[in-house]
Order: sequence, then C-alpha cells, then structure tokens
Amino acid sequence: MMTRLRTGLLALLAAAGLVVGLLSTAAPSSAATWSVVFLHEDLYAGPVVGYHFSVGINGTPPAGTVLRYQWLRGDIDNTPSSFEAIPGATDSTYTMTADDHHHRLKVRVRAVEDGNVVEERSSGVTNFILWQMRTPVISGKPLVGQLLTASLGSWTSDWDVEPQWRRGRVGTSEMRDIAGETGLTYRTRPADVGKPVTLLVMAYHQFPAPNDVLAIDRRWGSVAKVGGVVPPVRWATRSILRGTSPAKGQLRLTAVSYAWSDLFKADQTQVYGNVRIYDGSRLLTRSYIDGGRRAITLRGLSRGTHRIRMVFLQNNTYAASSSTTSFTVR
Repeated sequence: MMTRLRTGLLALLAAAGLVVGLLSTAAPSSAATWSVVFLHEDLYAGPVVGYHFSVGINGTPPAGTVLRYQWLRGDIDNTPSSFEAIPGATDSTYTMTADDHHHRLKVRVRAVEDGNVVEERSSGVTNFILWQMRTPVISGKPLVGQLLTASLGSWTSDWDVEPQWRRGRVGTSEMRDIAGETGLTYRTRPADVGKPVTLLVMAYHQFPAPNDVLAIDRRWGSVAKVGGVVPPVRWATRSILRGTSPAKGQLRLTAVSYAWSDLFKADQTQVYGNVRIYDGSRLLTRSYIDGGRRAITLRGLSRGTHRIRMVFLQNNTYAASSSTTSFTVR
C-alpha cells in the first residue's frame, strides 16, 4: 500500500504544477498572456462532493476587462459535447454537489469590456467527482466483552477502504494499533479498560490515465473509554510459573497470568495485578504483574526440590488464580 501511496502522490505532485496543474490548460495561442487553472480545496482527497474548486488566473487578462465565470458539467467519459452550463454557477468558486457525482467539471472564463467578450479561456477538465468520505459511525456499548460495530455508508462505492482499530487517545504516543483487528467489528477486551477505542479508516481512489493520480482521505470513529467487566464472573484468570536454577540456592522464575472469557474462545489477554510466591505454605515474596508477566529471582533456597506456588490476587477486573510447580534448586 505504501508503494502505491508514494507512486500516487508523486504522480499527483508532478502533475500539479504550483497548485493543481492536472486541471489547467495552456493559453490557446502564442499571443495569449493568461490562462485558467483550478485551485482545489484539498489536493490529496481528490474532487469530492462538498468540497470546492476556485478559479486561478495565470498571467494578465486584457486591461480594462472584467472576468465572468461559468462552470460546466460533463459526463464521466469526458465527452466534449456533454458539457453544459450549471445554472447559477457563475462565481469564481464552485462547491460540488450530489448532482456532480460521477461527472466532470470545467470552467469558462471570459474577459468582458462594455458588454463585449474580448477574450475567452477554458480550464482543463477535472477527474470525475467522488462521494465525500464520512466519519465512521460506531455502535455498541463501551464495556469489556461487548461488540462494537462500525457503519461507513454508501460513499465506499467510490473508495477502497482500510479499517484499523486502535487503542488509546488519538494524537498521543499511547495510541496503538490493535493487532489483527482490521474489520468493521471489534469485541472489547480487558486491555481496553480505561482507554478510548477508535477506528481509523483510510480511503483510497486510484484515478485512471491520463491523470493517473491517487486520491487519499481518512476519518476517525471513536467510542468513549471502555468500562469494566460485564459480567465480572466471566473473567477468570490462569497463572503459570516457569523457571530454572541458574546458581546455588537460586530460582529464576517467570510468573505469567492471562485472562479468558466465554466471549473470547481462544483469546488470551495479558492482565495486571498483585501476585504472591510461596514455598509450600511459606510466603517468599510479593510482586506485581503488569502486561501479563513478571520476572522474579529467589535466593537463599536450600538444595533440592521445592514446590513453588504462585497466587494471582483478585482485583476489580480479574478473578484470582494459582498454580504450583516443582523446581529443583542447585
């Protein structure tokens, strides 16, 4: 996608001249001293309903004349005979409407003096007009375990879309893609608690030759910060203890805890909370798991086999769990 994006942008900028040269024309004769170009409200989004074009003049029209504008609409195939004047579209700026969808535009500019047309210029022809991209509408309760569903709208008939669900506040370093979540639905999980969830939709439209440019747009759809567990009893945890004895009297452990739910059949979500490590019934250490795991080193243990028990303590989000594993200490 990035290769296509760069190629499209380079083609767009190369064709653009100072503003949007792909929509401009040269003067009709060597004696002419002025020409007409389009100024586009959003160069990268392409011509879309709701945006506007303005007329730009290169050079100097005949002295003493007044410029008169007329916007014209033609078919999607750019058939010369299809262009007709748009009623009332006689300003230097024109806002595209639903009537322009899948049509092309151009503007005729006349230099008038005392009611007589002294000279006339016409612009080039726009690419055909697209539906404007809209902000995704997200429905569903912002609670753990609930399904969020995004609706995009009929504008997608003109665009290729790439959705990506993200976690964290937009525009900050805490915002991250949620791996693998590139559809229009997302079921919230414990890692979302206390964070806003957003859907970024990138939209692309590759215009054909001869202009051959790539239109790009994007919109964010957001939901409020995700709330606590619904229902709490469904969020159990599992605890795993792994380790080795690297030196005399030592155990180097990795305490792992994850949550699962009937709502997430195969999903294993890393959790956070307090843990206790016991040797039999004797408490050895207290620690805290953040992100699902914690490295713990035990020292001063006697040589031989120890039954080490890990206990993950219940909190407001997760249930308690424990596991016991035998380790041989050097």
